[in-house]
Amino acid sequence: MKTMDRRMAERRHRVTEERARTRLRLVIGLVALVGLAAAGFALVRSPLLSVDKVTVTGAEHSDPAAVLARLDVVPGTPTVSVNADAVEAALRADPWVADAQVVVSWPGSVDVEVTEHVPVAAVTTAGGYAYVTTGGAVVEMLDDPIGMALIAGNVPENIRPGTTISAAATLGALEFIDWLPGDIARVTVVSIDEAGQLTATIDDLTVRLGRAREMQSKALALAALIGHGLAPGSHVDITAPRRPAVANPQPEVEDEGETPPEVPPTD
Repeated sequence: MKTMDRRMAERRHRVTEERARTRLRLVIGLVALVGLAAAGFALVRSPLLSVDKVTVTGAEHSDPAAVLARLDVVPGTPTVSVNADAVEAALRADPWVADAQVVVSWPGSVDVEVTEHVPVAAVTTAGGYAYVTTGGAVVEMLDDPIGMALIAGNVPENIRPGTTISAAATLGALEFIDWLPGDIARVTVVSIDEAGQLTATIDDLTVRLGRAREMQSKALALAALIGHGLAPGSHVDITAPRRPAVANPQPEVEDEGETPPEVPPTD
């Protein structure tokens, strides 16, 4: 019977021990990694790394606080749970919000910057008045447009907050109003006829605007004319803004050739 060489036996023993130690190191390393991952998960969801400050700027008509509360972006929420893209999309769903930027900063602050639309006029609709920006975005429905510019006549239907008006005549009227000085714009009413022709009434002035073209030039030309003084009741034709025409109101003249009243005959 052959016996194993002593040195060979020792070598096999060492190899076996080395393999065992290697397996042990792998197990220890794996346990350590799992522990570190668990500790890290617990840490990012601990109060130490939770939201402790939410700052909102730029909101006047919109309600970002309600959106943030609905998405649980409030103090105490784990910072890692805040999805900036989702919050921005939810904020932009508000008809008043033109843009929103959300910045999440570790360990626990959320900064929200809202840019709101700037409406320029009320537009008549079948159900009331729509408050609209110069780009046609409808931000709100109004019951009464007192104190603001008004656009009336031949306005598209199905207008509601969150929609955008694309009719060229209405957009032209909005641009015209937007370029007027504020004190003039507030008392301006622009009417649109079936042919898409625009006419503005400003206090006691009647202004023919024509097609929705060169609206900025027309607004600036009209503002200059009003600044130089126009007689009350004047008619202004500004379809060609570089050659405006002004017709002063005709004075009322008493009829000098009035027929005397008839006198009944005497007997």
